[in-house]
Amino acid sequence: MNRTTQNRKLGWIFEKDDEGEFKRFNHIERVSDRFKQFRIPEHQRFPNWSKDKKKCLINSVLKNYPIHSIICSKHHDIIENKIKEYYDIEDGQTRLSILQEYYEGGFKDENGKYFTELPPSSQRYFENYEVNIEIIEVEDENEIHEIFDRLQMGQPLRDCDKFWNWKLQPLVSYAIELINTKKLDKYMGTFRFSSQKRERLSDIVGIVALIINWDVATYEYINNSFKSHFKHIKKELSDTDKEKVNKFLEYYFSIIDTGYEEYPKQSNEKNKKYYNICSDLGLILFDYFERSHVPIQDRKNMWVKYFLMSRKNKDLTNGKKQLWNNVTGKPNWTQPKYVACRVDRVYEFYDHIQKDSINKFCKENNIELNTEEISSDDDDDEEDTE
Repeated sequence: MNRTTQNRKLGWIFEKDDEGEFKRFNHIERVSDRFKQFRIPEHQRFPNWSKDKKKCLINSVLKNYPIHSIICSKHHDIIENKIKEYYDIEDGQTRLSILQEYYEGGFKDENGKYFTELPPSSQRYFENYEVNIEIIEVEDENEIHEIFDRLQMGQPLRDCDKFWNWKLQPLVSYAIELINTKKLDKYMGTFRFSSQKRERLSDIVGIVALIINWDVATYEYINNSFKSHFKHIKKELSDTDKEKVNKFLEYYFSIIDTGYEEYPKQSNEKNKKYYNICSDLGLILFDYFERSHVPIQDRKNMWVKYFLMSRKNKDLTNGKKQLWNNVTGKPNWTQPKYVACRVDRVYEFYDHIQKDSINKFCKENNIELNTEEISSDDDDDEEDTE
């Protein structure tokens, strides 16, 4: 297989002939007898990007940000007894199609302007933007389809990788600073953290972002996703913000420590995922900020008991006879209203323990308790705390 690379300006790719027709590429003509130098093969999907994603692409070009290469396969046609080269776009046809759509006035950019409404200098900037085109040439056509399949199987960036790309911004920088203190290692599985092992970064960034910016009315989800927390990534952090984080972590870690003091870790006991915002940590975060009318020591006692019971009971928060039976929403739903329902259930559970009516409560809600078993959440050996 041969590979060559060329840089082409968008203005050249989108150039028109004297009749106003595109000479080299037309995203509307997917299967056509008309010769075009760049074609969209039949196996390619039709563009299906959201308006925001389209606008972001245009913004990248106008800011001269790099975009991914266009990958083409080389072919030949015989037109008017002459051999003509053409290229099937194997990867990048959506980007090229959207750029041409905008160039043709198909939609407005982030500033609400069509291409023709841009200043002449910006129009020239767009037309002079260079796209990297990689051309592959193979003898066996089946190899083209294998290459296409492999291109479509590329792994998307994980949230931790996305945060890492913004590691110089205040929110992520502070999260990394916290990790590097080693104070989180015992509880959050950060002892293996490095530039290559970033798995816990999204968890720590998520915790920091939620604590500093807590406003349950503005959050769609209580989680650690890049999408949820990106809006806060450039916000400068004050000493008050950092103290707020430290205060919560001190409270949270004291819950964990007290539980192990009262009931030491057993030889057959696996580590719990104390870093998981989508599980117990998210519940405690919600309770910490939204149930402030309850004395803090009472809440701490409740969560210590909850952790003890979950350590001693294999299926307390999993399976068919779990604590969340008859609670509104599925156990993995992280919208605030469903997190609130699970927090209320923990209060209810603890109250029945205090009143010595837990057996009746469990029977009514089909909850099974087995104090003889010791276990935890699903295995996560590589990332578990020590």
